[in-house]
Amino acid sequence: MTDDPPPHPYLLSQVATHAAVRRDLTRLSAALAPSRKAPSPQAVAAYWEYFSYGMHHHHELEDTIYWPLMSGKRPEITDTFDAAEAEHAAIASVMDLFDKTLAAWRDGSGDIEPVRAAFAQVTDAITVHLTHEESTAWPLIRELVTPEDMGRLVAQGAADNAWPPAKQFAWAFDEAPPEARAVSESLFPVAVIDQMMAEWGPPWQAIVAALADES
Repeated sequence: MTDDPPPHPYLLSQVATHAAVRRDLTRLSAALAPSRKAPSPQAVAAYWEYFSYGMHHHHELEDTIYWPLMSGKRPEITDTFDAAEAEHAAIASVMDLFDKTLAAWRDGSGDIEPVRAAFAQVTDAITVHLTHEESTAWPLIRELVTPEDMGRLVAQGAADNAWPPAKQFAWAFDEAPPEARAVSESLFPVAVIDQMMAEWGPPWQAIVAALADES
């Protein structure tokens, strides 16, 4: 019998978020694949809105809260987080390009091929980043983000009315491991999570279904 360390709340949230990002890259890639019927631009745009919202919110939390917290404790590792922030900026740039090609396809001034090319750039940039972050930043989380830090940050968010946006829960919990929900329930009131999921879960599932529809 091994004495495994207890699950780390922030690391589990990272695992769940990265899983959601990879899930969405797979779904969008499948929807845009030349081998299948072209999806509705509106369906892609609706799905992309959730995905890009989740990505930007996740990166904002890292860049403004968690990376400064950890580098403040270990200034010698600041370069690790500077590199992560630079990758976040590069991802934002290719996501902006996808936004533009998607808007042109949606309004009829462009077609699907530039959308596919831009999404390939998005996929490449994000995939490289996830691998880098998981190998460099994740090992530091257990050491440098304490339960006391998590409690303080959640309390601060509650005081500032800055809990994760409701749609973030619906997006992140889709196909997430059960322990991800358990961690969220240890940090946020269950009634609040249930209300968020009741409000945003059905719209998100409708968006997922519309993206997969080949009729």
